[in-house]
Amino acid sequence: MLRLLNNGKWNKSPVLLAARRIMVSGLEKKWSKKSLEKFAFFLNGTSYDVDQISEDGEIIIRISNITNPESPYIRTPEKLDEKFRVVAGDLLVSWSASFKSIIWPGETGFLNQHIFKVTEYPGNHRGFIRHSIEATFDELQSKTVGIGMMHIRRGDFLGHEIPAPNYETQKMVSDYLDWIEIGCQGKEPPLPEDLQQQRRIVVRIEALAGRVAEARSLRREASKETEALLDSFARHEFENKSWEMVSVDELVGRENLKNGKSLKSDEQPSLVSCLRISALRNGIIDCSDVKPINMTLNEAEPYKVHPDDVFVVRGNGSKDLVGRAGIIRHCENVVIFPDLFIKVPLDKTKILPDFFVVWWNSPTMRDRIVDLAKTTSGIWKVNQGHIASCLIPLPSLEEQRRLVAYLDGLQAQVSMLRDAQSATERELSAMMPSILDKAFKGEL
Repeated sequence: MLRLLNNGKWNKSPVLLAARRIMVSGLEKKWSKKSLEKFAFFLNGTSYDVDQISEDGEIIIRISNITNPESPYIRTPEKLDEKFRVVAGDLLVSWSASFKSIIWPGETGFLNQHIFKVTEYPGNHRGFIRHSIEATFDELQSKTVGIGMMHIRRGDFLGHEIPAPNYETQKMVSDYLDWIEIGCQGKEPPLPEDLQQQRRIVVRIEALAGRVAEARSLRREASKETEALLDSFARHEFENKSWEMVSVDELVGRENLKNGKSLKSDEQPSLVSCLRISALRNGIIDCSDVKPINMTLNEAEPYKVHPDDVFVVRGNGSKDLVGRAGIIRHCENVVIFPDLFIKVPLDKTKILPDFFVVWWNSPTMRDRIVDLAKTTSGIWKVNQGHIASCLIPLPSLEEQRRLVAYLDGLQAQVSMLRDAQSATERELSAMMPSILDKAFKGEL
């Protein structure tokens, strides 16, 4: 019913979702029900000839345009029946793949199939019909059929019953829900007296939703501050020091930098595995995050990883991951490194592998790496030449150990904070669905 998207927003407005269902439920106590087909005429859209798609002609309003009215249109010079023409203000309902309704705000065009154009019968309000459909979409979706592109049967959809109040009540409920939908801007529209209890519940949900949103915002800010704290300490330790600086080329020799092996994964069991790009996390390369490959032990030998080996990500298109360094802690099996990794062989009498990784992943070096990795094509990548040209500080081994221990301790504390913040995030994510569940059961 309600889930959190990757951008941190709900897939539906929780307050609007609750308000719609609560208002419809409240109306059921006084008014009888009738099927949707008694409220309006539902015209299914038409198909178009894909071979006639062009840059000119009439626009076709598809499901993607219902989901996002700003998404691009396709056009056709094909002559389509005028009954399928859509103008601004028409009520459109997608009943396949993506279940959504909209009072059309876009350009005039022709309606594609799997979308209803809804024309209300006299005595019924267009906005009320829309909000009532949205309030019952979850129930309707339990009746979906099909493989791949799920849809609601026309008979199930049109036969679905909703409360049938008089036109004045329909308009009042629609105006109130429109007000909720735009974020309660302006004066609150009045509701019938017999819906005041439902209104109080909605007000309560709105207040609770506001508190949850505020808590989520504070958690995000705390997370940013935690990351900034780690970066600040790292910069303080590495910048403005009078250490000797040498290039990676001087330190290890550019000719000794080595790209990994390019191989396709194999579904068959194998004695040899290859690291995945996801194996690198927080400067550590996890040798259990691997994929089997078709390679003999002899072929694998030049690319085998060993404890204390250090690698830099050559690139996978991601700005955040490109140029990151990681170290192998232990590896029990035969594992090779992929072509997305570059091996950096280090002389441990001059530089500790852990120090190299801490320095390489520090904010100071990230600024340099990101600058090197940017390409005109928009793909982020570094090569052996980039790595060889970078400067590395060479304090004493004792000082290197001290810095590694200090920053490792700080990283451990930050990790504990992250774990606590993640637990809080899960609790906050579960809070709104719980609030709505109680509201729908009449327990709020």
